[in-house]
This record gives sequence, C-alpha cells and structure tokens, in this order.
Amino acid sequence: YCYERIFKTGSIMGSVTTGHYMADGVNQKSNQYTLEGYRIFSDRSYSLISYGYSPDPIFPRHRIGLEYFKVMKNDWEASAGIRYLSFTDENNKTQPVQSFTMSLSKYFQKWWVSFRPYFTTITQGSANSYSLTTRYYLSRPNNYLSVEVATGLSPDDPKNYAGGYRAYVLKGTRFKVGIQQ
Repeated sequence: YCYERIFKTGSIMGSVTTGHYMADGVNQKSNQYTLEGYRIFSDRSYSLISYGYSPDPIFPRHRIGLEYFKVMKNDWEASAGIRYLSFTDENNKTQPVQSFTMSLSKYFQKWWVSFRPYFTTITQGSANSYSLTTRYYLSRPNNYLSVEVATGLSPDDPKNYAGGYRAYVLKGTRFKVGIQQ
C-alpha cells in the first residue's frame, strides 16, 4: 500500500510493506511502515530521507535512509548515501546493519541505466553488493520495462529482511525482469 503527496519542493510518501515468513516451523506475518520524503533543492539536485518501523521480527525494527543526488554535466546523475537497519536477534539484542551506497545513472532517449554498489558492515563482518538496472520507458513516465542484474544482498530490498542481520554476509546473484504500469 502506498500514498504519495507531491509539492513544489518535493514529495512525501507513506507505505506499508507486508511480509509472510514460513520456515523452520515458523509461520509469521508482519508489516513495515515507511515514510519517505524527497526534497528538491534545484533542477539539478535533490535528496531522499526515509524512515521505516516494524514491531515484528521479519522486518528491521528501524530502517533509515539518507541520500543526496546531483545531476552533473551531460545529464549523468550521481548520488551518495547511507542506509541503517536495526534488527533484534533471538536474545532481544539490537543488531545493526550499516550500508554506504552511491549510484551513477544516465538517460539515453527512452532508456535509463543505473549502477549502484552497497558497502555493508555488520557485527560479523562486511559484505558488498552491486546492481545494474536498465529501464525502457513506454508511453508514460510511470510505464517501463526493467531488467536488473545484481550480486550480494541490497538493504533496499525488503525480501532480504526475513534473513535478519545475518543475511547480509551471504553471497547471491539475482536477475529480475519487470514491468511497471
């Protein structure tokens, strides 16, 4: 579920993500409540701030994101930001996941291409993930076909939360194809 309100200086969006975890004899449903805001500084720079909360263990208890975006020469866009996830382990102890991220993106006529790495640290060590995403825009700005190729686990993907903080040291590769209408 998602609700968005657009203003001259940016936008604010509220959403609810629902999860259902079934493994090892556990059958649990959960929600994460998220508030995101985009602040436009100029036609060439903007920022993202987001906060998510979940009372249930499937999702991180707290999820915080901050990122600054800048459009450079030749319409390349670069960003730098952080993500912080706070999980609660089986001993009711907080386990933080901290990620530093950046992106480099470019529009080529109806195509958008973006590369994004995440450099993640947890108490057990560190892990990196990388993604390359391509979109082909159809008749309207919100209509596109997409392809993503990635390695590692992204802290921005709620499907990874069910593994808790330990999941971020796992290795993995993914290939996603989608359509947005």
